[in-house]
Amino acid sequence: MAGDWIKIEHATIDKPEIYKIAEILNIDPHHALGSMISVWVWMDKQLKSCNANLVTKKLLDRKADVTGFADSMLRVGWLLEGAEGLEVPNFDRHLGNSAKKRAETSRRVTQHREKCNKKSVTNGVTFALTREEKRREEKKENTIKKASIINPYKKWTDTEFWQELLNVNEEKKYDHSMIESFYSYWAEKNDKGKMKFQLQNTWSTAGRLANWHSRSN
Repeated sequence: MAGDWIKIEHATIDKPEIYKIAEILNIDPHHALGSMISVWVWMDKQLKSCNANLVTKKLLDRKADVTGFADSMLRVGWLLEGAEGLEVPNFDRHLGNSAKKRAETSRRVTQHREKCNKKSVTNGVTFALTREEKRREEKKENTIKKASIINPYKKWTDTEFWQELLNVNEEKKYDHSMIESFYSYWAEKNDKGKMKFQLQNTWSTAGRLANWHSRSN
């Protein structure tokens, strides 16, 4: 048992995977999200790691109350099927004690910062920057602004990244399955919440898709 709650992000309802599951099963996205949460809650209570080799797809369908739900999870990459059975990708990042400890730590840090900021405002404490400090701050701000203009992809959300792929493939040059595979690979997040493609120094969606297609062939 890992506790009586699970980590759900605000953006979960807008994730492309939710809409894809809904499309595969021909159900409403809110229905897909509710069924997905039911499955995650069960996994959180019953699994200790990503290993789910004793879990069957039929069991997950029953927990979701939707026939074929496990297969839809496999198609969007939220469930893997290996030689020894099923696996839950990124289990430690979203489910189980380790994920909850990180979430609790992040919450405490945020609360501490807010408390310190409020105390600073209440006491009316101000710190005057020296000319050199101001110069460094201005340089830093200019660098950040310049970087955001040159590399706007570093601020994209999951949904914006997915929409970018659809825009580039507006003429249906690439199969939808290839777009899904490309997204699943490059949208994987690290422990700081950055997607893999955002860690690249440069990024051209069109160019990367072309290379991906070339390697696939």
